[in-house]
Amino acid sequence: MATESFGELLQEMPKIAEAVNQFSSETVQAQVYETLMAALLGKQISQEKPSTEPKKSGAKKTASSHKPGGAGTKSATTTTRSSGKETHSVVPDLNLRPRTGKSLGAFITAKAPKTNEEHFAVMIYYMQKQLKITSIGVDHIYTCFSDIKVRVPSSLRTVLGNAARRKGWFSSSVEDLKLTTHGENFVDHDLPHEEG
Repeated sequence: MATESFGELLQEMPKIAEAVNQFSSETVQAQVYETLMAALLGKQISQEKPSTEPKKSGAKKTASSHKPGGAGTKSATTTTRSSGKETHSVVPDLNLRPRTGKSLGAFITAKAPKTNEEHFAVMIYYMQKQLKITSIGVDHIYTCFSDIKVRVPSSLRTVLGNAARRKGWFSSSVEDLKLTTHGENFVDHDLPHEEG
């Protein structure tokens, strides 16, 4: 990207962020962002509908190390699905229903998150605090949504990054998600929401 284009992009980003944040649906936010960026950069947007079918090729995945003190292990073929233009895989050895302690489903029910942003914070909290996972990535979040049978947000990476910047509950690196003190306090003290 030329220096002029980069400078123009930086100058326009606050306006783009303001326009995107006017919409409450994260799916719409992602579409608005992509449309505005394409218009700014003068690129054509593909009108092709994203596939929601599982990929036919068996993708092999080595799980990231998420056991306390353990290294990743080779795994069997994982379920791979497309979310928007992104592809995500289930982390096969992520045990969200441990023999001791609460399952992710029970923890989600107890905390009762209402938005995707709140779901992200609760999921990261659960994996980091309950399961002691040290390396949490976007596929871990995808696996959590699959486990609790909640629709995965379209453009999951973008939505995660936007949520991190907007709320500050977790780091914005989608391949190394970490709960912040603000996020820990939110899950510990603000959820479930008080009925009022």
